[in-house]
Amino acid sequence: MKLGADTEYVDNENYNINENKNEKFYQSIVKYLPWIGRKDI
Repeated sequence: MKLGADTEYVDNENYNINENKNEKFYQSIVKYLPWIGRKDI
């Protein structure tokens, strides 16, 4: 299964992960996959 975060427009291509969105991403995932731990993402 592939999970992805939200999308946003950027001025330049950048494939770095925005660490500030980890909690929001995790809270969205556990609604559907409650056995997923924070260390798994």
